[in-house]
Amino acid sequence: MRLLFLTLIFISMSLTAVNAKDAKTLPMHFFTTLPDEVPFESLKKLPLLSEIDKNLPGSPVVITVSLSQQNTTGGEAAGFASALLSGSTLGLIPIITNQDWTLRYDILVNKKKIASYSYTENFTETINIYAGIDSKLDKKTMDWIESTIPQLEESLQSDKALKELIEEYNFYF
Repeated sequence: MRLLFLTLIFISMSLTAVNAKDAKTLPMHFFTTLPDEVPFESLKKLPLLSEIDKNLPGSPVVITVSLSQQNTTGGEAAGFASALLSGSTLGLIPIITNQDWTLRYDILVNKKKIASYSYTENFTETINIYAGIDSKLDKKTMDWIESTIPQLEESLQSDKALKELIEEYNFYF
């Protein structure tokens, strides 16, 4: 009986070693609200996200990247005052805005959020009323988005729910 028990333990340990050696990352569908899909290539370089794909229909695991803006209290007042000043000078003086931008990474499994990471940065911008609205992100914002990726990698590596999901995936596949 004891020999049978030790044999089973040895076999299970050897199977665990094989699974750890052959461990795969999760295939995930990638979705973003960013105009240029900025972080896709950088995210794909991360070991835990190497299997993300923009065209993976039907995948139960999805990573979403969204960017939102929120006016700060002081930024609203400054924006209103500078808009009045800009309007009274017929646009010679630009409008100054101050906003908090939040970049959010969500990992969903069957439309249920299992992990969420958000990073916030404050940006002050000047806008000329005659220049028109550009939907592209400026270089400063793009650099900030890229700078969140190493922080995301640290967060992903320490996320317990994601580790359990990857272990379960490796167990079955």
